[in-house]
Amino acid sequence: MTTTLDPCSACKKFKKGRVNVMDCCYSTCRDWLGIGQNIEGSQCYKMCRGCLDEFIEKDGKTECTYYTAIPLNFEQVPSFFPELYKQTNDKNKALALCKKKCLDTKFPNTCLDKCNINFESLIVEPTPNLESSSSEVQKSIQIEKPNESIYFHLIIIIIILVILTSFLVGK
Repeated sequence: MTTTLDPCSACKKFKKGRVNVMDCCYSTCRDWLGIGQNIEGSQCYKMCRGCLDEFIEKDGKTECTYYTAIPLNFEQVPSFFPELYKQTNDKNKALALCKKKCLDTKFPNTCLDKCNINFESLIVEPTPNLESSSSEVQKSIQIEKPNESIYFHLIIIIIILVILTSFLVGK
């Protein structure tokens, strides 16, 4: 099974206007990929930029006309769908669970919108190879996510350097 994200199409389906679609698109990328230093260079963010280019072309404007910076993240609504999909590996089941969890949130309607947008943004295509595993699906979704093991190794190296320095200073 091959999975890809298309946040632009999903957001255009649920939101109206350039600003709302762009905020939705970048928010959907953050829902799937998390927040990290490498997300801005991700394929998902590039798709959002392509979405903005469609608005620029449609409106007959130039890039200078629009503020094109990536919007800041001030969201107070949880995004349950990506994690539920990774757990269930079933879009429809994840959507049902997501909608159920949203009923217990502070902003249930906005949460339900996020469920639907994340559901629509995920494109699942069956592959002819029947040996595909759920780990392959998770890898394809997380392929752009920053490598967290690098941070772990850097912390270990810093700790070792501190210990060695304190040992050498003690002599």
